[in-house]
Amino acid sequence: MRGAAASSDESDSESDASDADSDDAEAGFLRATARSGGIRSHRDKRFDELRKTAHAIRNAMKASNWVNLAQEFDNLQKGVRKAHLIVAREGFPRFYIRQLVQLQDYITQFAQAQAQSPKKMSPSSQKAFNTMKQKIRPHMTQHAEAVAAFRANPVDEEASADEADEAAQKAADAEEVRELEIKAQAQADKNGGAAPGFTTVGKQGKSVVKVNAVANATPETIFPCLRSLMEIRGKRSTDRAQQVADLEQLLKVADHASAHARVRVLMILLPALFDSIHINLNANVTEMSAESSAPFEIWTKALHYANRILAELEEAGDRLYVRNDMPGDERDVDEIEKLYRAVTSGKKGADAPTEPFVVPGSLLALITRVDSAYTTILQAADPHSTEYYDRLTAETRLTALLVRAESYHRTHLAALTEDLNELILRRIEHIYYKPDAILEIVESRIHAMLAEEPHYKGNVALVHDLCVALYKSTDARTRARAALCHIFNMALHNHFHRARDMVLMSHLQDSVNGMDISTQILHNRMIAQLGLAAFRSGLIKEAGMILGDLLGSGRVKELLAQGVQRFSDKTPEEEKLERQRQVPFHMHLNLELLECVFLVSTMLYEVPQIAMSNFDPRRRLNKPFRRLLEYSERRLFTGPPEDTRDHILLASKALASADWQRCDQYIRAIKIWELMPAHEQIKDMLTRHIRKEALRTYFFIHSPFYASMALSRLADMVSLSVREVHAVVARMIMSDELPGVSLNQAEGTLRFQQRSANGGVVGTGIGLGAELSRLQSLANVYADKAATLIESNERLLDAKTQALGLTSDHVEEGGERTGYGGRGGGRGGRGGRGGRGGRGGGRFTRGGLMGGSRMGSLGGGGHHMKSQPA
Repeated sequence: MRGAAASSDESDSESDASDADSDDAEAGFLRATARSGGIRSHRDKRFDELRKTAHAIRNAMKASNWVNLAQEFDNLQKGVRKAHLIVAREGFPRFYIRQLVQLQDYITQFAQAQAQSPKKMSPSSQKAFNTMKQKIRPHMTQHAEAVAAFRANPVDEEASADEADEAAQKAADAEEVRELEIKAQAQADKNGGAAPGFTTVGKQGKSVVKVNAVANATPETIFPCLRSLMEIRGKRSTDRAQQVADLEQLLKVADHASAHARVRVLMILLPALFDSIHINLNANVTEMSAESSAPFEIWTKALHYANRILAELEEAGDRLYVRNDMPGDERDVDEIEKLYRAVTSGKKGADAPTEPFVVPGSLLALITRVDSAYTTILQAADPHSTEYYDRLTAETRLTALLVRAESYHRTHLAALTEDLNELILRRIEHIYYKPDAILEIVESRIHAMLAEEPHYKGNVALVHDLCVALYKSTDARTRARAALCHIFNMALHNHFHRARDMVLMSHLQDSVNGMDISTQILHNRMIAQLGLAAFRSGLIKEAGMILGDLLGSGRVKELLAQGVQRFSDKTPEEEKLERQRQVPFHMHLNLELLECVFLVSTMLYEVPQIAMSNFDPRRRLNKPFRRLLEYSERRLFTGPPEDTRDHILLASKALASADWQRCDQYIRAIKIWELMPAHEQIKDMLTRHIRKEALRTYFFIHSPFYASMALSRLADMVSLSVREVHAVVARMIMSDELPGVSLNQAEGTLRFQQRSANGGVVGTGIGLGAELSRLQSLANVYADKAATLIESNERLLDAKTQALGLTSDHVEEGGERTGYGGRGGGRGGRGGRGGRGGRGGGRFTRGGLMGGSRMGSLGGGGHHMKSQPA
């Protein structure tokens, strides 16, 4: 009986097991497949890499190899950054905290040992040791709580590894279960029934709503559906477009719920929209995961939803906020929704909260995301197409969103001053480069969208008020960018002196090198606009000096973030970052106009200076202008001007010969001037400057050949008034550019006192003793060097003659000269320009036939001397 009973029990047991296996066949098969040893989860791979790096750090600690230790520590931090999603979900692993503690203790012990008995270290090891002391400090501060908890309950390496493996297994199991639930539910939907063997449960055995339940969602089931959508967000198998559609469906359901529910759905819907946009700036094409919607259309939806969030918050008033700086409500979100409905309907219970409801999140982050996405979309568009124009028209709506958010923060979130300053700064960056006529239209449309009374006071006044508010910010970057936009705006409206004074008082030039790259780009744009403002104001020299560093670098396009170099040694990652920093096309400064302004300003300043210095090679010219002149000198044939540089080059040559009419003709023929406002007035201003600089050039070239000159004749020559000529001459005399020139105001004449070559005043007019021209000076130098060469050759000949021992027997008939070409006559006196004296004559071929007579006649006053016999 016992055996029969045992057999019966075994049979029943086997039958039950068989039934259980048949019931859970699918689930068992999936679990067996998921737990196969050949597949590792993403989490296991990342943590295994971290463990290997930690092991390498311990080996370096044992060997006291500080160089390897520093390298492995950097690798450990790189691995942590790669696993940031896992760390954000599960926290930092315990073995990572243990490694930080061990490394800190090792550094402390080593430092104490070195202090007690110093040991010599190599320079590289000493540098690595000092580097590690600096690197470990911020990590210990960041993980202070975890480090304190570890020190309170330290575990050995094996226990920590087991704990990490157990946590990894649990996380992997949970991940597998979630994936299997999704697959099974999809199969069930396909078959029209429930998946056998699956019952989805959450924490504490509560059932979880499936993703497909969104279509049948009600106001009571909004938040379970929202939780299920948030769980699958970011997974590789998730259809992002479908997720956005599900969230939009939930938003329609939330329209029948409360503002609290709508705001929560919108706070998740906006990031999901941006996840569906992918823009490849390297190839200048736009890619998207949504098949039926373009990125600009998705962005338009995001803009609409951002405005809807603000509308819901404005309507809710002080009852509802979106903030990160306040503690969140620990109650369940469904319970919060019931309380919010009770409060808004006026049915307050005894446990109704008296404080406002807070939705966790950052309103500023969403709005800045919308703003940044708009810039990226403009960067990816073709600037010469109508598509770019269509996208550009949306900037008014974006600026209206910023104005609306700014107003909401001033009214309800005044305590968040930094958030308010960031919104104001982004608004400034959308308007600081716009002329007054355009901005007036934009502001009127914004006030119409927001149903506000227009109170536009002008571009300069608006930007001034906004920037002054930011100067009180504690963030140095915010203050610097506000100042740069303010200066750019003032220079754009021709307030050059105010803009220049602000640059000098803010000392931005001293600190700009330590700022981020986008701020440096804004600084370069400000410098370019300041140079244009100086040029438009008629300050030619100041314009050339301001634009000199920017245009002389040869990388203007790159410095202004208006393009990238075709050939560069940058890595693909660096080039990608550089493309992301590019300024949208409608904000570009015309590079050809900048170059034209710079070269014209340099021409008007440099050409008279060249004439004054008489082409002194030691004088350094402006590099771009010098390269332009050198290029023109190398050209064998100079044809008619074709571009801006050719016009300026020919104008420079005309100005160098004081031909102001031809110079003015070439400058006025440049077509780029039409891009500047009031270009006819600018051309007239340039004509006046050309006449004055041509007059200065004429003085520098021809003043040595004049004894006196009437101011009226000079005025007729350059088509200026006598008063203007008088001002130019007086300025040149005061600056010592015309030495020896006096101005007779009563007679209206100039008196030129000529100077000799040695600097003394010798008389007036042209004649003997006048200041020599360049050709005459070079001829004098050439004659002196030729005389010196002849004398050195004769001395060498005398030395050779004495060495050969030649006597007077070698002298030919009529020999008045002894030796082989020996010196005969003495050096004659100076006459005329100081000619050479005569020499003794001997008819010898090497000495020159009748040499004494010829040299004596050339000397003009020399006398012959007979040589004494040796």
